[in-house]
Formats: sequence, structure tokens, C-alpha cells
Amino acid sequence: MMPKDELGRLESVEVRAYWSDEARDFTPWLAENIHLLSEAVGGLDLEVKEQEGKVGDFRTDLVCRDTDGHPVIVENQFGKTDHDHLGKLLTYAGGKDAAVIVWVAEDFRDEHRAALDWLNEHTAGDVHVFGVQIELWKIGDSAPAPRFNVVSKPNDWVEIARHTGEMSEAQKLWVEFWTGLRVVMEQNQGNVGPRAPSKESFVGFAVGRADFRLEAIGSKRRISVRLVITGQKAKAYYRLLFQQKDAVEHEIGDELEWRELPRNKQSDVTVSWENCDVLDKDQWSDLHLWLREYLEKFHAAFFKRIKDLKAEDVSLPDEQDEDEDDA
Repeated sequence: MMPKDELGRLESVEVRAYWSDEARDFTPWLAENIHLLSEAVGGLDLEVKEQEGKVGDFRTDLVCRDTDGHPVIVENQFGKTDHDHLGKLLTYAGGKDAAVIVWVAEDFRDEHRAALDWLNEHTAGDVHVFGVQIELWKIGDSAPAPRFNVVSKPNDWVEIARHTGEMSEAQKLWVEFWTGLRVVMEQNQGNVGPRAPSKESFVGFAVGRADFRLEAIGSKRRISVRLVITGQKAKAYYRLLFQQKDAVEHEIGDELEWRELPRNKQSDVTVSWENCDVLDKDQWSDLHLWLREYLEKFHAAFFKRIKDLKAEDVSLPDEQDEDEDDA
């Protein structure tokens, strides 16, 4: 047992001591580490599409999308929140038709926190608004570590009620199934943050870089965990990962299905549990534990590899083939 006098003391660090300028320092850092914000919020997996995205005569800090393709606005502010940034945030959200708004600041005034709560109560689930406080902490001479604290969020963010409109029986089943997975992930916290339940047969998770995502997928007789690679450099990134196939499969402990899909815009890597019965709710506990286990295994095997990828390390022939559907 470690002696008590060897324990470090947690100390707060001024945000400006590490990022001297919000626009030039903090925003680029957040773009590179957007997964940390995704994990803090929970149920919101972000991919950065633009920095300083133009909205009329203004520019918003980050324009993102979630794994369902919805636009997300992230506005950053050092110091205490003010009316100016609140007004800009709403202007940017309107200009980008955002489904989600995230305001990141050092310190939220009570009035602005109340304003965000009011917006969440009166937008009828059409827009979701988050207030997130950024802090820095260190122990002794250690490097400072960021911490995001959610101070305001939609009341229905983790509830089935957030799914508006009429749902089919199949959609209701998937909402219930993914709600169960979320509960398991919350009870067994890992590196993959739980998502809000989906009415579709799949749900996506952030894995630390734009154009990459993890997916949990279900069908009547099979469940799967998949790494999906999209974007203009998808094939180059896939081939770099495929070069590490043996090491990846050794770490995960299973053979994986590797699909480059040359005529498709995406590539993917998948592991599946075949011949299960998703319609049998008595099996759900085992299915949820399996999905959670392999989401964590995929994150552990792929996260750092994805961060280190450089598309210029691969030369690809020009391909003019038309896209084909992924069967």
C-alpha cells in the first residue's frame, strides 16, 4: 500500500496558462481532441467539419456533425459567459440549421445557465443545447489535464421520449435494445461513451478522429461491432490499418472481417456474433455485454493507430469507378 504522504495534491491550473489565446490555441486543440468533449457530454459523438466556419459576416469556432449526420455548433469562450457570445451562438445555430448547440466556457453565469435550460425546455426537442465548463488540473509537476463539466443539457437527452413522431414496432424495439446497451455502458464505464438510444438498427460512437466511427449494429440473427472509415482518404487509411491486421486481431482476440470496398466511399472492419436472437429479450443481457466488450476492444486496438495515420504514406491509383451500395 502506498504511504499516505506519497499521494499528490490536485491543483487547479489557469486555462490561459496553457492556452494563451482562445481562437489561436484552444479552438485548434479542441478540434484535434473533440473526442474528449464527446465523452464528457455523453450520447453526442462529434466529427469536426470546419474550423472558423463562415456564417454570414461571422465565423463560428467549430462546425461539427454527429454520427447521424446532424449539424452541431461548438462555440468557445474564455472567462465568464456574456450576452455577446449567447447571441452569436444562436445566430450561428440558425445559419447552420444546427440540431445541437454546445457552448464551452471557463465560467457560466447563473443567468446564462438558466437561459440554456430555458431553451432546452421550450424547443420541443428540435434543438439540443449544452453548456460545458472547461477546467485544467494537475498533480505536482504533472502536465495539466483538461476536464469538461456539463452544466446544462437537454432534459430528455437520455430518455426514449427524445424520439419524436410515430415509431414502428421495429423502431420501438431498437430504442429499447439500445437503451439497455446504454445502461450496461454506464454501469461499466470505459473509453467508449454511451450514446442516446436510437430507433435505427445501429448506433455510432466516436473514436477520436473525423471520418472514423465505431458502430454497434443489430439484425434479427446477428449483432456486430464495426469500425467505419469514410471521407476522401478512406482507402488510404484502410490500407494503412490493414498492414497492421495481424497485430490488431491479436489485440482484439478474434479474426475480423476487413472490407476495403473499392467501389464504395467507405471501408470497414467488423466482428460479429452470428446466430443469436435479438428478438429474444432473455438474451439481451448477454448481447449488451458482448457489444460493450467489443466496442472497448475496438477502441483500445484502433484509437492510437487512427490518430497516427498519415494518408500520404500510401499511394493509390486514380479510380473512376462508380459507387456501389454496401450490401
